[in-house]
Amino acid sequence: MDAVRLELRIDFGALQARTGELLWRCAQMTAYGLAAYAESTELCIPDSLLQVAPRVAVNDALRSDFQSWVLTNGARQLVETLHSFLDDVRAACAIFSLGERESFTREEYLDAVERKQRRFHRLGFPQKIRVLRDEYRLPIRDLGLIHSVESLNQARNCLVHRLGFVANEDLTTDGAMEVLWRDLSVVAGDGVTMRDIGRGEIVRTGECVGAYSSTRKRRFRLRERVRFDAGEFGGICFTAGQFIRTLIAAVRERFDAAEFDHGVSRT
Repeated sequence: MDAVRLELRIDFGALQARTGELLWRCAQMTAYGLAAYAESTELCIPDSLLQVAPRVAVNDALRSDFQSWVLTNGARQLVETLHSFLDDVRAACAIFSLGERESFTREEYLDAVERKQRRFHRLGFPQKIRVLRDEYRLPIRDLGLIHSVESLNQARNCLVHRLGFVANEDLTTDGAMEVLWRDLSVVAGDGVTMRDIGRGEIVRTGECVGAYSSTRKRRFRLRERVRFDAGEFGGICFTAGQFIRTLIAAVRERFDAAEFDHGVSRT
């Protein structure tokens, strides 16, 4: 059979933009839930014969529980978006790896791009990271960020499989499940003495403004229920965005450094 030249184009900008849109949509829906929950005064399901019985007025305890429910489901969906993103990253790595060869057969292409992709999709989050680092040699250096995202994935597993109640399989250190994320802080000052400033605070004339990220954490004990507040959810969103940028930069570094021209192009 005659050899053919296969040209595949991978647009990293589109991949980052699409994943970013999914994260932003998740943040928007969570924010809408937080804004709307205060408006309800009575429990009912519109346009349905099935109703909450007995019908009761919305109270402070229910509002608080709903707020936690919205935030934890938002965090869960953020992590699941990252799972899908890792699948896309592996597919790109597989195509670039084929491009490093002088030639490859149809069966090798199907194995790399389709069969291995199905197996990769079924892996857990830490295993997916390990495949990208070991098999495709992605230079992922920010191990603290990876540790944070893996801890968020563990919280997601607890939310999905155990209704958010911490079980023995969730425990990581000292009998607790430790969840970490990056948070963004804004500071203002004269350049020597700086202070943290929050939303709506006024910066004085002549002050300079800067930002820094730091690692935050929560520890959930055995049988404790996983809950996040609004500020923590914002940090989880920030962490997810950092993770996406870090992975795409690693793919660019790994394959832009390789000298090959066998029909695979990249932008």
